[in-house]
Amino acid sequence: VNLAPAAGSQAAVIELTRAAAAGTGVRVNAVAAWPRGLAEDVTSWSHNLAAGVSAWPHGLVADVAGAVVWLCSDDASLVAGETLHVPGRPARTSSALSPK
Repeated sequence: VNLAPAAGSQAAVIELTRAAAAGTGVRVNAVAAWPRGLAEDVTSWSHNLAAGVSAWPHGLVADVAGAVVWLCSDDASLVAGETLHVPGRPARTSSALSPK
């Protein structure tokens, strides 16, 4: 599966976000959301999408909205030029950081 076009587009948005925020005094940030299952199996994901099966779990929509609200809040007043990644699956944790 060739994800290079999507990866290249995401990298461009991340760098554009950084460049737009650099030295302007304007808070420019981005939120990157990734539908569940896309990275694992593009073919079945696209078939499900064509069949009308949503790739966006209800929790992901709320998570993306929460990220945007936070970025617009005073709590994020020092955040500029950053991209928040909101995965469409539970976050993976490092075994080195997990409690034993």
